[in-house]
Amino acid sequence: MNGSSSIAGGRTYVFTVSAERGGKAATTSLGLRVSFDDGKTWKTATVRGWRGSDYGFAKLDLPKAGGYASIRLTARDAAGNAVDQTVIRSFRVTPGR
Repeated sequence: MNGSSSIAGGRTYVFTVSAERGGKAATTSLGLRVSFDDGKTWKTATVRGWRGSDYGFAKLDLPKAGGYASIRLTARDAAGNAVDQTVIRSFRVTPGR
């Protein structure tokens, strides 16, 4: 991502996905979904490598045409706490080559 919060389209990028805990309960699920149409439709991105920790990695294939990416992050912990956060137009995708 550059200083203008945009990423070139037509490429695959790896993003770090993390959960910040307030207590000692272990993270039991960590999820990411992405939308390129302002939240009308969503695609699940598999978050890998997070088991036993509070962060993992997800690969996103960004559209070559550009536009905006919206993200929806979810997490749960062993104490039953949960978060579901959606950010419409989280970052800009510039047209790829």
